[in-house]
Amino acid sequence: MKKLLMTFIMAMILALSTLGSVYASSSSLTIKQTKPGMNVHLYEVAKKENGSYSYTDAFKEAASTNIHLNELNTSAALSEAATTLKGDAQKTTGLSQKASTSQMVFDHLEDGLYLILVDPYTTGGVTYNYSPVLIDFPTNQEIELTKYSPSKIYKYSLVKHWQGSGKKPSSIVVDLYNGSKLEKTLTLTKANGYAYSWQSQEVKDYSIVEHTVEGYASSVETSESGDTQYFVLTNTSLPNYNSGKTPSTSTTTSTERGTEGSKNYQSGPSTSPSQSETKQTSSKNPDISTRTVKTGDTTSINNMVYVSLIAGLILIVAGRSLRN
Repeated sequence: MKKLLMTFIMAMILALSTLGSVYASSSSLTIKQTKPGMNVHLYEVAKKENGSYSYTDAFKEAASTNIHLNELNTSAALSEAATTLKGDAQKTTGLSQKASTSQMVFDHLEDGLYLILVDPYTTGGVTYNYSPVLIDFPTNQEIELTKYSPSKIYKYSLVKHWQGSGKKPSSIVVDLYNGSKLEKTLTLTKANGYAYSWQSQEVKDYSIVEHTVEGYASSVETSESGDTQYFVLTNTSLPNYNSGKTPSTSTTTSTERGTEGSKNYQSGPSTSPSQSETKQTSSKNPDISTRTVKTGDTTSINNMVYVSLIAGLILIVAGRSLRN
Protein backbone atom coordinates (compact mmCIF):
# COMPACT_ATOMS: atom_id res chain seq x y z
CA MET A 1 0.00 0.00 0.00
CA LYS A 2 2.78 2.37 0.91
CA LYS A 3 4.60 1.67 -2.36
CA LEU A 4 1.43 2.27 -4.32
CA LEU A 5 0.80 5.54 -2.50
CA MET A 6 4.36 6.76 -3.04
CA THR A 7 4.17 5.87 -6.74
CA PHE A 8 0.95 7.88 -7.04
CA ILE A 9 2.51 10.87 -5.26
CA MET A 10 5.59 10.87 -7.48
CA ALA A 11 3.43 10.66 -10.61
CA MET A 12 1.33 13.61 -9.45
CA ILE A 13 4.38 15.73 -8.66
CA LEU A 14 5.90 14.93 -12.06
CA ALA A 15 2.66 15.84 -13.84
CA LEU A 16 2.32 19.10 -11.94
CA SER A 17 5.93 20.09 -12.59
CA THR A 18 5.38 19.42 -16.29
CA LEU A 19 2.27 21.61 -16.22
CA GLY A 20 4.30 24.40 -14.65
CA SER A 21 6.94 24.20 -17.32
CA VAL A 22 4.31 24.54 -20.03
CA TYR A 23 3.26 27.93 -18.65
CA ALA A 24 6.76 29.18 -17.89
CA SER A 25 7.67 32.17 -20.06
CA SER A 26 10.46 31.87 -22.60
CA SER A 27 13.76 33.65 -21.96
CA SER A 28 14.80 33.73 -25.62
CA LEU A 29 14.26 36.34 -28.32
CA THR A 30 14.43 35.21 -31.95
CA ILE A 31 15.31 37.71 -34.68
CA LYS A 32 14.41 36.53 -38.16
CA GLN A 33 15.30 37.64 -41.69
CA THR A 34 18.89 38.41 -40.76
CA LYS A 35 21.62 38.27 -43.40
CA PRO A 36 25.01 36.49 -43.12
CA GLY A 37 27.56 38.95 -41.76
CA MET A 38 24.92 41.32 -40.35
CA ASN A 39 25.77 42.79 -36.91
CA VAL A 40 22.83 43.01 -34.50
CA HIS A 41 22.95 44.65 -31.06
CA LEU A 42 20.47 44.22 -28.20
CA TYR A 43 20.23 46.62 -25.24
CA GLU A 44 18.12 46.22 -22.09
CA VAL A 45 16.58 49.67 -21.71
CA ALA A 46 14.18 49.13 -18.81
CA LYS A 47 13.08 46.55 -16.28
CA LYS A 48 9.55 46.00 -15.03
CA GLU A 49 9.20 46.64 -11.30
CA ASN A 50 5.97 46.81 -9.29
CA GLY A 51 3.88 46.89 -12.42
CA SER A 52 5.75 49.68 -14.20
CA TYR A 53 8.94 50.16 -16.20
CA SER A 54 12.10 51.83 -14.89
CA TYR A 55 15.35 52.49 -16.73
CA THR A 56 18.33 50.22 -16.22
CA ASP A 57 21.53 51.79 -14.88
CA ALA A 58 22.98 51.88 -18.39
CA PHE A 59 20.07 54.03 -19.60
CA LYS A 60 19.36 56.05 -16.45
CA GLU A 61 20.28 59.33 -18.14
CA ALA A 62 17.41 58.75 -20.57
CA ALA A 63 15.12 59.80 -17.73
CA SER A 64 15.81 63.38 -18.85
CA THR A 65 14.28 62.73 -22.27
CA ASN A 66 10.67 63.22 -23.21
CA ILE A 67 10.08 59.45 -23.38
CA HIS A 68 7.45 58.05 -20.99
CA LEU A 69 8.11 54.33 -20.72
CA ASN A 70 4.66 53.41 -19.42
CA GLU A 71 2.78 55.33 -22.11
CA LEU A 72 4.22 53.78 -25.28
CA ASN A 73 0.87 52.69 -26.65
CA THR A 74 1.24 53.53 -30.35
CA SER A 75 3.67 52.50 -33.06
CA ALA A 76 4.60 56.18 -33.54
CA ALA A 77 5.49 56.52 -29.85
CA LEU A 78 7.60 53.35 -30.00
CA SER A 79 9.40 54.58 -33.12
CA GLU A 80 10.20 57.97 -31.56
CA ALA A 81 11.37 56.30 -28.34
CA ALA A 82 13.63 53.91 -30.25
CA THR A 83 15.20 56.74 -32.25
CA THR A 84 15.75 58.82 -29.11
CA LEU A 85 17.19 55.94 -27.07
CA LYS A 86 19.57 54.94 -29.86
CA GLY A 87 21.74 57.90 -28.85
CA ASP A 88 21.96 56.61 -25.28
CA ALA A 89 23.05 53.21 -26.56
CA GLN A 90 26.20 54.72 -28.12
CA LYS A 91 27.80 55.03 -24.66
CA THR A 92 26.97 51.60 -23.30
CA THR A 93 27.62 47.96 -24.16
CA GLY A 94 24.82 45.63 -25.17
CA LEU A 95 24.63 42.06 -26.42
CA SER A 96 26.03 41.72 -29.93
CA GLN A 97 25.88 38.92 -32.47
CA LYS A 98 26.97 38.48 -36.08
CA ALA A 99 24.42 36.60 -38.15
CA SER A 100 25.50 33.47 -40.01
CA THR A 101 22.04 32.37 -41.14
CA SER A 102 18.59 33.88 -41.66
CA GLN A 103 17.89 34.11 -37.93
CA MET A 104 19.62 34.51 -34.57
CA VAL A 105 18.63 33.96 -30.94
CA PHE A 106 19.40 35.98 -27.81
CA ASP A 107 19.07 33.73 -24.74
CA HIS A 108 18.58 34.25 -21.00
CA LEU A 109 16.73 37.57 -21.19
CA GLU A 110 14.81 39.08 -18.30
CA ASP A 111 11.41 40.72 -18.72
CA GLY A 112 11.69 44.32 -19.86
CA LEU A 113 12.03 46.75 -22.74
CA TYR A 114 14.79 46.07 -25.28
CA LEU A 115 16.32 48.17 -28.03
CA ILE A 116 17.45 46.43 -31.24
CA LEU A 117 20.05 48.12 -33.45
CA VAL A 118 21.41 46.81 -36.73
CA ASP A 119 24.65 48.08 -38.24
CA PRO A 120 24.51 49.31 -41.84
CA TYR A 121 24.64 46.20 -43.99
CA THR A 122 26.41 46.10 -47.36
CA THR A 123 25.81 43.48 -50.00
CA GLY A 124 26.38 43.58 -53.74
CA GLY A 125 27.91 47.03 -53.41
CA VAL A 126 24.71 48.44 -51.86
CA THR A 127 24.46 49.61 -48.22
CA TYR A 128 21.22 49.13 -46.30
CA ASN A 129 20.23 50.98 -43.11
CA TYR A 130 17.81 49.58 -40.52
CA SER A 131 15.67 51.64 -38.16
CA PRO A 132 16.12 51.14 -34.39
CA VAL A 133 13.37 49.04 -32.81
CA LEU A 134 12.02 49.05 -29.25
CA ILE A 135 10.11 45.98 -28.03
CA ASP A 136 8.72 44.63 -24.79
CA PHE A 137 9.80 41.11 -23.86
CA PRO A 138 8.45 38.44 -23.47
CA THR A 139 5.23 39.80 -24.99
CA ASN A 140 7.25 39.85 -28.21
CA GLN A 141 9.48 36.79 -28.52
CA GLU A 142 10.02 36.94 -32.29
CA ILE A 143 11.07 39.91 -34.42
CA GLU A 144 11.18 39.70 -38.19
CA LEU A 145 13.38 42.20 -40.02
CA THR A 146 11.61 43.23 -43.20
CA LYS A 147 11.29 46.02 -45.77
CA TYR A 148 14.83 47.30 -45.67
CA SER A 149 15.85 49.64 -48.47
CA PRO A 150 19.15 50.97 -49.77
CA SER A 151 19.99 54.47 -48.61
CA LYS A 152 21.62 56.89 -51.05
CA ILE A 153 21.60 59.72 -48.51
CA TYR A 154 24.72 61.89 -48.52
CA LYS A 155 23.12 65.16 -47.35
CA TYR A 156 21.99 65.76 -43.79
CA SER A 157 20.23 68.55 -41.92
CA LEU A 158 19.54 69.19 -38.23
CA VAL A 159 16.21 70.92 -37.54
CA LYS A 160 15.40 72.28 -34.07
CA HIS A 161 11.85 72.50 -32.67
CA TRP A 162 10.83 74.09 -29.35
CA GLN A 163 7.61 73.29 -27.53
CA GLY A 164 6.23 75.19 -24.55
CA SER A 165 6.89 78.62 -23.11
CA GLY A 166 10.30 78.00 -21.54
CA LYS A 167 13.18 80.40 -22.05
CA LYS A 168 15.30 79.39 -25.03
CA PRO A 169 19.09 79.38 -24.56
CA SER A 170 21.40 81.48 -26.72
CA SER A 171 23.09 78.28 -27.93
CA ILE A 172 22.99 74.50 -27.64
CA VAL A 173 25.72 71.85 -27.88
CA VAL A 174 25.24 68.74 -29.99
CA ASP A 175 27.49 65.70 -30.48
CA LEU A 176 27.46 64.14 -33.93
CA TYR A 177 28.14 60.39 -33.94
CA ASN A 178 28.80 58.04 -36.81
CA GLY A 179 27.90 54.72 -35.24
CA SER A 180 29.61 54.74 -31.85
CA LYS A 181 32.38 57.09 -33.01
CA LEU A 182 32.17 60.77 -32.08
CA GLU A 183 32.71 62.64 -35.34
CA LYS A 184 32.38 66.22 -34.07
CA THR A 185 30.84 68.46 -31.41
CA LEU A 186 28.76 71.40 -32.64
CA THR A 187 27.69 74.63 -30.97
CA LEU A 188 24.49 75.87 -32.57
CA THR A 189 23.27 79.39 -31.85
CA LYS A 190 19.86 80.98 -31.59
CA ALA A 191 20.94 83.53 -34.18
CA ASN A 192 21.15 80.85 -36.89
CA GLY A 193 18.02 79.02 -35.72
CA TYR A 194 20.05 76.22 -34.08
CA ALA A 195 20.27 74.73 -37.59
CA TYR A 196 23.12 72.79 -39.18
CA SER A 197 23.57 71.04 -42.53
CA TRP A 198 26.40 68.87 -43.80
CA GLN A 199 27.36 66.33 -46.44
CA SER A 200 29.48 63.17 -46.56
CA GLN A 201 31.15 61.23 -49.34
CA GLU A 202 29.58 57.95 -48.24
CA VAL A 203 26.53 56.60 -46.44
CA LYS A 204 26.94 56.86 -42.66
CA ASP A 205 24.96 55.82 -39.59
CA TYR A 206 24.61 59.24 -37.94
CA SER A 207 23.28 59.95 -34.45
CA ILE A 208 22.50 63.27 -32.80
CA VAL A 209 23.34 63.62 -29.08
CA GLU A 210 22.30 66.89 -27.48
CA HIS A 211 23.83 68.12 -24.24
CA THR A 212 21.40 69.03 -21.47
CA VAL A 213 19.20 72.04 -22.10
CA GLU A 214 18.09 73.44 -18.75
CA GLY A 215 14.34 73.28 -18.26
CA TYR A 216 13.69 71.05 -21.24
CA ALA A 217 13.23 67.38 -22.10
CA SER A 218 14.15 66.21 -25.58
CA SER A 219 13.32 63.65 -28.24
CA VAL A 220 14.54 62.86 -31.76
CA GLU A 221 12.83 61.81 -34.97
CA THR A 222 14.13 61.41 -38.52
CA SER A 223 12.63 61.89 -41.95
CA GLU A 224 13.70 62.11 -45.57
CA SER A 225 12.91 64.51 -48.36
CA GLY A 226 14.56 64.18 -51.73
CA ASP A 227 18.23 63.36 -51.19
CA THR A 228 18.41 64.81 -47.65
CA GLN A 229 17.94 63.10 -44.30
CA TYR A 230 16.58 65.34 -41.55
CA PHE A 231 17.20 65.00 -37.82
CA VAL A 232 14.32 66.67 -35.98
CA LEU A 233 15.48 67.55 -32.46
CA THR A 234 12.54 68.63 -30.28
CA ASN A 235 12.84 70.25 -26.85
CA THR A 236 9.71 70.38 -24.70
CA SER A 237 9.65 72.73 -21.70
CA LEU A 238 9.21 71.00 -18.35
CA PRO A 239 6.18 71.99 -16.24
CA ASN A 240 6.78 73.70 -12.89
CA TYR A 241 10.45 74.07 -13.68
CA ASN A 242 12.48 76.21 -11.28
CA SER A 243 15.60 77.73 -12.80
CA GLY A 244 18.73 76.06 -11.50
CA LYS A 245 16.79 73.14 -10.03
CA THR A 246 15.22 69.96 -11.25
CA PRO A 247 11.48 70.09 -12.03
CA SER A 248 9.48 70.29 -8.82
CA THR A 249 7.35 67.32 -9.97
CA SER A 250 10.34 65.09 -10.65
CA THR A 251 12.39 62.86 -8.36
CA THR A 252 14.98 62.08 -11.01
CA THR A 253 18.59 62.53 -9.87
CA SER A 254 20.37 61.29 -12.97
CA THR A 255 23.50 63.07 -14.19
CA GLU A 256 22.87 65.85 -16.69
CA ARG A 257 23.55 65.17 -20.31
CA GLY A 258 26.53 67.03 -21.62
CA THR A 259 28.96 65.95 -18.90
CA GLU A 260 31.67 63.41 -19.60
CA GLY A 261 30.09 60.18 -20.75
CA SER A 262 26.81 61.92 -21.52
CA LYS A 263 24.26 60.43 -23.86
CA ASN A 264 21.37 61.93 -25.61
CA TYR A 265 18.75 61.70 -28.14
CA GLN A 266 19.83 60.45 -31.44
CA SER A 267 18.57 59.68 -34.77
CA GLY A 268 19.16 56.67 -36.94
CA PRO A 269 17.81 55.82 -40.38
CA SER A 270 14.68 57.59 -41.53
CA THR A 271 11.35 56.53 -40.11
CA SER A 272 9.53 57.41 -43.32
CA PRO A 273 7.71 54.56 -45.13
CA SER A 274 10.54 54.23 -47.66
CA GLN A 275 13.05 53.47 -44.91
CA SER A 276 13.75 50.38 -42.89
CA GLU A 277 10.89 48.95 -40.92
CA THR A 278 10.61 46.03 -38.55
CA LYS A 279 7.60 43.77 -38.25
CA GLN A 280 6.77 42.82 -34.66
CA THR A 281 4.88 39.61 -33.96
CA SER A 282 3.33 38.50 -30.69
CA SER A 283 1.55 35.32 -29.74
CA LYS A 284 -0.79 37.38 -27.56
CA ASN A 285 -1.51 40.47 -29.65
CA PRO A 286 0.32 41.18 -32.89
CA ASP A 287 -0.73 44.85 -32.99
CA ILE A 288 1.50 46.58 -30.47
CA SER A 289 0.31 49.96 -31.71
CA THR A 290 -3.14 49.51 -30.16
CA ARG A 291 -2.16 48.81 -26.59
CA THR A 292 0.06 49.98 -23.79
CA VAL A 293 3.46 48.33 -23.75
CA LYS A 294 3.55 45.61 -21.11
CA THR A 295 5.69 42.65 -20.24
CA GLY A 296 3.72 39.45 -20.80
CA ASP A 297 0.86 38.40 -18.52
CA THR A 298 0.59 36.77 -15.10
CA THR A 299 -0.90 33.46 -16.27
CA SER A 300 2.34 31.53 -15.77
CA ILE A 301 2.88 33.02 -12.29
CA ASN A 302 -0.64 32.11 -11.16
CA ASN A 303 -0.30 28.55 -12.45
CA MET A 304 2.98 28.08 -10.64
CA VAL A 305 1.35 29.25 -7.38
CA TYR A 306 -1.47 26.72 -7.88
CA VAL A 307 1.06 23.99 -8.64
CA SER A 308 2.97 24.71 -5.44
CA LEU A 309 -0.20 24.69 -3.31
CA ILE A 310 -1.47 21.41 -4.79
CA ALA A 311 1.92 19.73 -4.40
CA GLY A 312 2.07 20.89 -0.77
CA LEU A 313 -1.38 19.45 -0.02
CA ILE A 314 -0.39 16.13 -1.61
CA LEU A 315 2.69 15.87 0.58
CA ILE A 316 0.69 16.67 3.75
CA VAL A 317 -1.93 14.02 2.95
CA ALA A 318 0.77 11.49 2.09
CA GLY A 319 2.62 12.16 5.32
CA ARG A 320 -0.48 11.63 7.42
CA SER A 321 -1.38 8.44 5.52
CA LEU A 322 2.08 6.96 6.03
CA ARG A 323 2.08 7.93 9.72
CA ASN A 324 -1.31 6.18 10.20
